[in-house]
Amino acid sequence: MKRHIFVLAISVAAFILGCEEDTLIDPATQPGTGLLDKVAPVPVVQPTIILIDMILPDPRPGFNNIDAVSGNVSYLLTTASSVSSNLGVTKRLDLSLKILVTPFWGGGPVGKVSLTSSDMVTLPSNGASTLQKEYPVSGDAGLVLNMDFKVTGSSVTVSRMWLSTTSSTIHQTEALAKAACQGFIAMDEEIPFAVIELNPLINQSIYVAGTVGYQMGQPPVLVRDQVTVSLSLNADLRPVNGTDPIWSFSAESEDVVALSNSGPTLLLKKYGGRSQLSFVTLYVQYEVSKCKVTVESMWAVSRPIPSPVPVTP
Repeated sequence: MKRHIFVLAISVAAFILGCEEDTLIDPATQPGTGLLDKVAPVPVVQPTIILIDMILPDPRPGFNNIDAVSGNVSYLLTTASSVSSNLGVTKRLDLSLKILVTPFWGGGPVGKVSLTSSDMVTLPSNGASTLQKEYPVSGDAGLVLNMDFKVTGSSVTVSRMWLSTTSSTIHQTEALAKAACQGFIAMDEEIPFAVIELNPLINQSIYVAGTVGYQMGQPPVLVRDQVTVSLSLNADLRPVNGTDPIWSFSAESEDVVALSNSGPTLLLKKYGGRSQLSFVTLYVQYEVSKCKVTVESMWAVSRPIPSPVPVTP
């Protein structure tokens, strides 16, 4: 009997030990203690996108046009070296461009820029550097998109953009862009002339002779459908039957003009002058379209200079 009880006790003890071994937890699967919990997740860096939407002069001879440039530039800016040298901190800039270049007024080839690039940029002590890039426009032979990127420690912006016909220096490209949209207007005609006396109003005509030089370019803030129009006027007003100028005008101006697909945009300018007896204002209304400026109409108005009021002692 004692032997049976002993054997039974041995069997129960073995059964209990076996159950405990089966319920042990694998350290690799226990939360907070496994090997997988010691591996940090790799952060996913998303590129930053810069939207492009503007118009630029087309510098090619014979085109006399402007192009619409639209799309986006995505970039990743990472630190290439965490050790600062005497030259500054080196950053790696990865760029991806997806841009369309199309004639603003239609009727021409559609160009594309779909490229990626990687550059090392060293930031000086002031924390900013400029990276100049040139991208050939596929589908529109001979056209190059030039871009200046301003790079800081944490951001990238497009500080300047222009089109050229070949890869060139900044000064050569600027000369091509300026030559694309400039010209002269000759003024040599008889125009209405209103002389405002105290009573009555005298309507007559007067002769205007001179030139207006114009140049079109990019506005300070790049906005699509807007251009800067610089004007330089030199003109004389003469009697219809005379030769000596009564008034001479010389003035320069710069205006930002919004272009329209439906027709030319009107730009009214006033030029003032005076003689010993009267003030005169020359009104010139310009038509701005594509890369061209013309004079739509002109007229002049003369007003007498008020006599000084005598001071009563």
